[in-house]
Amino acid sequence: MDLLYPSKRKELIFGLIYLPLHMFVMPLAVSLVFTGLFYPLGRTPSEATLTLIYYLIAFLFIVFCMRGFLKSSFSDFIDRFALSIQSVLLSYMLYIIMLYALTYILSLLNVQSAANPNNEAVTRQISRHWETMVVSTVLLAPIVEETLFRGVLFGLIRKRNRAAAYTISFLFFSFYHLWTYTLGGFDIRFIFYMLQYLPGSIALARCYEKSGTIWAPVILHMVINSASVFQ
Repeated sequence: MDLLYPSKRKELIFGLIYLPLHMFVMPLAVSLVFTGLFYPLGRTPSEATLTLIYYLIAFLFIVFCMRGFLKSSFSDFIDRFALSIQSVLLSYMLYIIMLYALTYILSLLNVQSAANPNNEAVTRQISRHWETMVVSTVLLAPIVEETLFRGVLFGLIRKRNRAAAYTISFLFFSFYHLWTYTLGGFDIRFIFYMLQYLPGSIALARCYEKSGTIWAPVILHMVINSASVFQ
């Protein structure tokens, strides 16, 4: 299936420039800036509030700078609606199978008790600020992350090498969720934490590849994240 790439070259350039900023600069910048803004009021913004602000800023950038890609890809989603929904369902089934297989393998390696720090943080925020986290993780994050990691990164590399596209997008996607937890020092368990994102990364990339539209993996990502929020 041919992928629908950004309709304008400048959109792809904007995405490539913003991706490292989104991964490494924005998380710390949002925390520092908005914690400072709240300080004179004698308040400290919650993790959930900072997460919402972070994804809202990213969403506004995506909508403003890559709206052509999102609009044309949505038209493609409508034109291939049956195929897109089929891709979502089959990719979700693949995700569940790979997730159980990975869990079983990690249990054999006696690392099943390795609690993913990002998952723990998200679970903690959901328990305290459920409504805010629904907006962040179910609505905003899938659009932002799929546009950047699948639409920009995976789509660009796949033009040249399919295996490299899957590998590199997985490495960036998993590292993106975990790198802030390595600031205190590297732990070998970090490798196992990264592997926990392998099923999702493969399923989302496959969904994009099979449907040809970025909105199919966006929907799949929303479904996967909803399972965590509404459990």
